[in-house]
Amino acid sequence: MATKHRKLIAIIAVFLIPYLIALTLSQVNYTGPLQNKGQWVSEQASLDSLLPYTIDNDFSWHILIICENCDELGQITSVIQTLGPKSNLATLHHLSPNDISDSWQDLDPDKIYLATPQKELLLSYNRSQVMDLMNDLKRLVKPVEKRS
Repeated sequence: MATKHRKLIAIIAVFLIPYLIALTLSQVNYTGPLQNKGQWVSEQASLDSLLPYTIDNDFSWHILIICENCDELGQITSVIQTLGPKSNLATLHHLSPNDISDSWQDLDPDKIYLATPQKELLLSYNRSQVMDLMNDLKRLVKPVEKRS
């Protein structure tokens, strides 16, 4: 009789322990380690309202850099080329500070911004974090396939 109870308790424990761990982690709002290297952009901004021109590309990630004479442009172009055949899934937008609409003058010109294919700003990177941008971009375009 005691053997039957031990088996039943073991079966219940196998299902109950993971449930209790998940419940505890959800109570303390544990989200796990972040995979992205950039900082989340807090304000919602659309590239349509930021750029002085329209974008027709609906399947491309957008990299936005604001500067007059940037040393990082060559690095970012190299980052896009490292994507190989998926390099058409990333588009670089280079703007001077004068080109930005008045409502978005608070964007930091010392940052590089990454926007989604839906043209919403998502992440920002310091200019020295071009390699972090590359790692995030590679991870983001990895599952994407351009469909004709």
